[in-house]
Amino acid sequence: MRKKALCLILAIIPALLSAEAKDLTVQEAISLGKAHNLNLKVQDITVAKADRAKNDRWNVFVPDVSAQVILNHSNVATTGTALAPIITSYNPVTGGFDEVGVTSYEVNQYTLIGNLNAQLVLTPALANGIKALDLNLRTEKLNREKDEKDLERSIEKNYFQLVQMKKSVELLEKNIVTTTQRYNDMQAMYRNGLITELDLLQVQSGLASLKPSLTSLKNGYDQLRMAFCMDLGLPLNQELNLTEEINVDARAFDADEMVNRYLADNLDVKAMALGKDSAENGRKAQINQSLPSLILGWNYQPMINAPFESSSWDNEPFKDNDGGAFSLTLNIPLDDWLPHSGASNKVKEMEDTLAGLEYQQKLLYQGTEMQIRASVMSLEASRENLAVMEENVTLARKTYDMSWEQYRNGQMTATDLSQSENDLLQAESDLLGEKYKYITALLDLEYLVNRDLDGE
Repeated sequence: MRKKALCLILAIIPALLSAEAKDLTVQEAISLGKAHNLNLKVQDITVAKADRAKNDRWNVFVPDVSAQVILNHSNVATTGTALAPIITSYNPVTGGFDEVGVTSYEVNQYTLIGNLNAQLVLTPALANGIKALDLNLRTEKLNREKDEKDLERSIEKNYFQLVQMKKSVELLEKNIVTTTQRYNDMQAMYRNGLITELDLLQVQSGLASLKPSLTSLKNGYDQLRMAFCMDLGLPLNQELNLTEEINVDARAFDADEMVNRYLADNLDVKAMALGKDSAENGRKAQINQSLPSLILGWNYQPMINAPFESSSWDNEPFKDNDGGAFSLTLNIPLDDWLPHSGASNKVKEMEDTLAGLEYQQKLLYQGTEMQIRASVMSLEASRENLAVMEENVTLARKTYDMSWEQYRNGQMTATDLSQSENDLLQAESDLLGEKYKYITALLDLEYLVNRDLDGE
């Protein structure tokens, strides 16, 4: 029982911790996302692999070394012959025997051979391989930067959208409270015969329609909050207290200036330039592979006969037959230079790819420029709309206050008062939505020009 109780307590603690609302500013949210986002961690591993490959790029000049041990066994027994003295008499004058005979012996069928090889191939394409590792590292770093910028933009957009939705919930709750109070007042007025039953039913119907809207809005808020928490590496049931408001300092931007100064800094534009460099490097590597290459080789092959006889190891272990050999080979792939050869066709294909990338780069420049100009246009439209909407909110609030006074004095119907209140709520919601629209357009422009525009 104690173990079960302990497990239950341990399971409840994270839920209790996540139930407490966490205060967050925009920068704190971005910092959490950078530190805990799983996609960025995957990108970090990819960058580390590319960095390690680049640091080891000089390994191409380390020769390939291999060692072998070979045990040979002859399938057919063989014999050898040798001259041997026949002791019949000894001639002291010549110092030899008078007779010499031929004797035979059986050759051992086993031979143990060692083989040590080293080879280094030097080709002009090695330089392209080294450059390819550098280009790959730069590409992976750029991909990592792009993912981080995407994450920052997503976090900021979701942050202020949550703020907007929270404000919308508060406005709707305020409207429900106001409508409920008015409904209660109207019940008393109805009992005193000051209004008709129709007036009372209209307010009651309007109040009933507000509650489902509030439930739907809260549900949407919770769904967005879970996605936001996932980006930040927080528990999905973590409650949040977003401390920043949607404050907008609407400014005008010059589209021509944005394009001329910052188009080249766009991350997609940079990625395209790196892609072209990689393709060009691959084309040069293919050409260099068809150039003559120099092959440096060294081989050493000691051997021992009758390896299973102990006397062989005692007398001459691994006899050195030739002392090893060094070779220098010049390899000229003449077939690569024949018309319509495989190597020639590959070069042509890479040249076609480069030509296609040139057009893709021009299309990307035009598309990015159009996006920058569209973002500036959206900002300018929002800037103008904000001025009008702020004035509309002021007018709608003044109209509602005057309508309420007229209604209490019996000079306005409940329907007209309800419409005045809805107009105020709509004006406040529209202003809040336009502020969020301005912020998202500014974030998109900052992403396109790859810089913070606060100081611009």
